[in-house]
Amino acid sequence: NEMKTQIPDAKTMLFVLSDGQCNRGADYSDAASIPCPKIAAGFAAKEKEIELPDGLPHWLIHSEDIDIETALKNCGDDSETFLMAADIFREDIQEKSKEILEYLENKDIPNYTIKVHALKSSAKVIGALELSEMALALEMAGKAEDLITMQKDTDALIARYREYEKILDNLPKVEM
Repeated sequence: NEMKTQIPDAKTMLFVLSDGQCNRGADYSDAASIPCPKIAAGFAAKEKEIELPDGLPHWLIHSEDIDIETALKNCGDDSETFLMAADIFREDIQEKSKEILEYLENKDIPNYTIKVHALKSSAKVIGALELSEMALALEMAGKAEDLITMQKDTDALIARYREYEKILDNLPKVEM
């Protein structure tokens, strides 16, 4: 039950989708199906074949926020498991963000480090690799008790983390 589709490279899709006129979740499997002239014009970029399990939106193929190949591998190649993990991740964002900020404010480095370690791991599970790397850097700062780096870089981590509320809200919901 796998679907094959031809897509442009991620940079082209990111550029043409950023004009705000087009539906990011639409299926742009061939140039004729593209309603937006800017996307159609950029579609001639190099193409590659991607296999995406049923139930996952095509925008995941060219997402810079989620590496779907890594996410599926981490979720046992099961799209439903990925969708459940992503939904749980999204639901926890506000609470976990608040905890990280409170531990930093209280200079509770051990608990801060535990929380950013957990964020690193859960972000990697859902393919949020940039976020995972940001959390890893702060985990290492916590282990080194580098409060200056923690204070300097945590706001960027939290801002990026909170962006995933909107990103993941675009995914189909599954019954748990």
